[in-house]
Amino acid sequence: MNMTNLTQDYILHDSILELGQGDCIDTPFSTVTSAFYHHAKKYPDSTALRDLTESPKELTYRELSNRAQNLASHLIAQGVCPDSRIPLVAKRGIDMVIGILAILSCGAQYVPIDGGVVPDETIRRVLEESKGGVVLCLTSTKHRVASNLGHTVVTIDQVATPSLEESSHIDLASPETGCYVIYTSGTTGKPKGVDITHKNVTNLVCLSPGHLGVKVGTCVGSVLNISFDMAAWEIFVCLCNGGTLVLRGSNWESTLQQIDVLICTPTILSKYHPTQFPRIKTVATAGEPTTRRLADLWAEHGTYWNCCGPTETTIVNTMHKHTVGKELSIGRPTPNNRVYVLDGEGKPTPMGTVGVMWAGGLGVSRGYIGLEDKTAERYKPDPFSRDGSLIYNTGDLGRWLPDGSIEILGRVDDQVKVKGFRVELDGVTASLVSAPGVSQAAALLIDGEIHGFTTPRNCDVTTTIKHMHQHQPYYAVPTHLHPLDELPSTPNGKVDKNKLKALALAEQSTTTQACENEKVQEARVELKFQPSMSTLATLTDKLDLERGIPDKAMGRPLRGLRRRVFIVYRTLFSLIGLLNLAALICVIALHLDSEWLGIITAINLAVAVLVRQDTVINILYTVFCSMPKSFPLWARVRCAKIYHLGGLHSGAGVCATAWLVISTVRGTICNAGFCKGHATVSLATQVVSWILCGLLCSMVATAWPSFRKQYHNFFERFHRFAGWTSLGLFWARTILAINDSRPQGQDLSLAAVKSPDFWLLIVATLSIASSWFFLRKVPVEAEVLSDHAVRLHFDYTVPVNGSFTRLSRRPLIEWHSFATIPNPEANGHAKGYSLVVSNAGDWTRSCIKNPPSKIWVRGVPTCGVMRIATLFNRVVIIATGSGIGPLLGHIVKQSCPTQLIWSTTRPENTFGKELVSQVRDAIPDAIIWDTKAQGRPDLVRMGYNVAKNFDAEAVIIIANEKITKKVVYGLETRGMPAFGAIWDNKKNSPILFLHGLFGSKKNNRAISKALARDLGRYVYALDLRNHGESPHDTRHDYSAMAQDVAEFIEGHGLKDTTLIGHSMGAKTSMALALRSPDLVSDIVAVDNAPVDVSLSRDFPKYVRAMKKIQEAGVTRQSEADKILSEVEESLPIRQFLLGNMYLPEGEKVRKFRIPLHTLGKALDNLGDFPYKNPSEIRFEKPALFVRGTQSKYVPDDVLPLIGQFFPKFRLVDVDAGHWLISEQPEAFRQAVVEFLQKPE
Repeated sequence: MNMTNLTQDYILHDSILELGQGDCIDTPFSTVTSAFYHHAKKYPDSTALRDLTESPKELTYRELSNRAQNLASHLIAQGVCPDSRIPLVAKRGIDMVIGILAILSCGAQYVPIDGGVVPDETIRRVLEESKGGVVLCLTSTKHRVASNLGHTVVTIDQVATPSLEESSHIDLASPETGCYVIYTSGTTGKPKGVDITHKNVTNLVCLSPGHLGVKVGTCVGSVLNISFDMAAWEIFVCLCNGGTLVLRGSNWESTLQQIDVLICTPTILSKYHPTQFPRIKTVATAGEPTTRRLADLWAEHGTYWNCCGPTETTIVNTMHKHTVGKELSIGRPTPNNRVYVLDGEGKPTPMGTVGVMWAGGLGVSRGYIGLEDKTAERYKPDPFSRDGSLIYNTGDLGRWLPDGSIEILGRVDDQVKVKGFRVELDGVTASLVSAPGVSQAAALLIDGEIHGFTTPRNCDVTTTIKHMHQHQPYYAVPTHLHPLDELPSTPNGKVDKNKLKALALAEQSTTTQACENEKVQEARVELKFQPSMSTLATLTDKLDLERGIPDKAMGRPLRGLRRRVFIVYRTLFSLIGLLNLAALICVIALHLDSEWLGIITAINLAVAVLVRQDTVINILYTVFCSMPKSFPLWARVRCAKIYHLGGLHSGAGVCATAWLVISTVRGTICNAGFCKGHATVSLATQVVSWILCGLLCSMVATAWPSFRKQYHNFFERFHRFAGWTSLGLFWARTILAINDSRPQGQDLSLAAVKSPDFWLLIVATLSIASSWFFLRKVPVEAEVLSDHAVRLHFDYTVPVNGSFTRLSRRPLIEWHSFATIPNPEANGHAKGYSLVVSNAGDWTRSCIKNPPSKIWVRGVPTCGVMRIATLFNRVVIIATGSGIGPLLGHIVKQSCPTQLIWSTTRPENTFGKELVSQVRDAIPDAIIWDTKAQGRPDLVRMGYNVAKNFDAEAVIIIANEKITKKVVYGLETRGMPAFGAIWDNKKNSPILFLHGLFGSKKNNRAISKALARDLGRYVYALDLRNHGESPHDTRHDYSAMAQDVAEFIEGHGLKDTTLIGHSMGAKTSMALALRSPDLVSDIVAVDNAPVDVSLSRDFPKYVRAMKKIQEAGVTRQSEADKILSEVEESLPIRQFLLGNMYLPEGEKVRKFRIPLHTLGKALDNLGDFPYKNPSEIRFEKPALFVRGTQSKYVPDDVLPLIGQFFPKFRLVDVDAGHWLISEQPEAFRQAVVEFLQKPE
């Protein structure tokens, strides 16, 4: 539109222009800060903040002002000045609000970034575009901030502490200075930052109706994402009017019950009913169209404001107080704002005529940050006010109604809002066009949903949808896809969007009509494919994954008893115990002889081994999982608990041991002559019996859960060989006992045949040996998915879905269980099954690096927890990390409609694109949560909301023990049936070894193997970034390395991890322990301390020498050693440093694996420690500090500081230098073993 060619004729439409003029009123405050400090001074003891994000806490206006001023003073000292633009990487909470007010008090502008969910790429881009040189964050979000862009990082919760001293008041804001920057979603590429001033904000929040009636004592909810512009409305409408801001935690209902005013989107509001929250008297919605029904519902119980306005006009610029029974409207412009409805020539349209809506007045922002061309395109001088102000093209189509209100009829451009998120439809179109097989495409928003149109008609819909999920955020993926022969066009050759919309609406109608003058016949394809059995149309498009969930049912003591004490496993264990107690009463009451003790012992032994026999397990699962799906859910839920049958095994095993001890004690007493009338047993029987008692008692003791987890290797080996030995001794004891009790002259063989013990022992023996009857070495086809996983294909059998098999390279030593993925028909691989082996230790790592061509298998594939899926009509399955493997069989061949939540780090990099594609193909709407980009999800909340939205009957989770227990407990206590197997492996309590500067994971192989042998625990070694085989990155500091280690722990599903770090690895261990103590059980820090200290002068010399080696282009190790010897005399140290050299394939010149330039620049960072104040953060778990007495890195004067950061630390001195692990390996091993065996 050419605004400069307007003539006086256009300005004659006075009556129309007057409709678009809001009331002209002076704002009582010109800046946000002046409004806030006014109320802080007038009502200092009034409550300003109530924080429900963790344990409830409050701040008064005086306290909030004090902390904001304290932080503002610190920011000014860091160089923050008016017009600076300061990124704020935070999460909802008191410190977030303090940071906002402090930045504004400096006259600077804050850029809100949600540190919990925003991808790293977005944070990096915002940091690049900010010009303040400072970034604010929290301790919990500091790891998200890249330090290589030259920013000074200020941690709010470490700086914004209460001050007892009165400092000079700081308020450098002015009406024209920036207040905040909101970035659009950027689905077409680079996000646009909208530049909002103080004048813009106060014009809304300090005047009616924008202030929503907030006054002193009014409680306003802070419930929205900080990156959403409506979150600024929540915060400032409250604090600029003296109200109390109630900061939402994870429980929405708790917050809503405590507030008077709620600002949110209609989607959020629709989840709640006003009768549940009678305190809420004022509601304002914006961000997307509301519905008449929703407006009537809330207007009936209070005041409901329907609001409208793009981010560029400061949140909203029109508001309408809805009346029950009246038509919906967005109302009139708010004070000092203007709205024009103009035609294509910039001329005001007559009443009732559709035009493009333009916004003017004090609410119009300054434009887009760094995008002058885009600003000039959307912002024009206001030709009607002639006061030098701008008007903004909203892109909305609308018209004036006779009552002076505006009716919105859609958007004229391709920028829309879906569920409150900004989506640019031309970006959606571009992604559709880039999909395989698509030649042309278009995207439209129709009735609040995105429709995609593609040509040609035969392009593969599944492939297109999978492509869209990979290239667009979930809210920008089309809900409906329409393959066409060709796209209709206008006379000038453009896509005719009106005809596309008509086609979509005609297809939705119940009557099929032929479209006149069209060559295309459109066949609508919704994202509700039958092949995937997932009937939920783009789940995340209709689901708020952060929606509140109900409180747990019953009181805490009753919940604990029902869900944690009286679990099915313990119930079955107790049932066996009660039956044996009844048998004991019978033995005593009926004076039964010793033969009955042997029979009862044999019965328990037979039961214990039978319930672990492959075929018996399969029969039990088949019987219990065959209940018809039409049966009541409670009955099917009971049957699904079949996977807890281990309780029978444990109960019977313990009882068999108890009966054997009773029988042996009784036999010994009787042999001593204390039992009259009872037969004696031979000495041989007694000796064998006592040996057997010792073995069985040892097996029971080592099977105790805590011992079994900590010493898993020992348990497996002892259980296997003690079990076989005990079986042999049982045979010896049984034959000896039969011989002792047989009548004189009776043949031993005849007596054995007549003995129940004999036959029960045969049953037990066959049960134990049966799996070995099927021992064989079978061919295997390996398909390497990534460096983390390999898929093995077998063709010797086709197992039932939900089963597992055992693999080994050394059948007598070790066996490893893996879930199977049936392949009943040849499909690229032979008919049979496959399984996924992911990196979880030495054995799996060896399989991945050196895939086998043949491998040992034993027994038959045996049913596991996923077999229970056949009991349900709809299920949600959840996996973390490599837990996707056990779920793949069901995902590929679903027994019922299924939805998937998979939380993992970089799924395609970790498990390969083919596996991820297979998951997407089977469940297009699957929620694949990349923890690297999106952070760690709340699986209880997410699982509950997905299950309810999907109408699932049950949730099945495969994860580590901690997550499994948390999710199952969290869902079951809220009425959602949940099931999860506990995978019994050494991922519990592993050890993770972190090397030092210039080292690699290969450095500590010998000591790692020794610790694994001594402690019976997995020992992992990790290459830290820029070392060994890890990726190179320009950022190299302890926060970044701690984040890498956290991702490794989470990605591998490790629990209760012990961190052992030397030098650089020690500080990384300390940083992670302080930052994420829930990931770490204890640490061993070797010759380093949590202090800022300069590195040894040797390290810069090493870097310079290694650079010299690289520049010299050496071809032999000896040449490199000669150059390095100029700065280092010690041969072991030179060998250590030169261990980083390698000879690239096809080249003659040796190179260093490590990026010398990056590490050289990072040496200063490596002397620092990211945490400074032990009063704010500490690690309350055990810590061992091992220092070399000949090293200077841990002097005595830092020990008090270590004690403050790590209150449970121990100190061990080793007579060695900095490289004490290699100098004194035995002393180090003994110290670590003693510490980890006695952690308290």
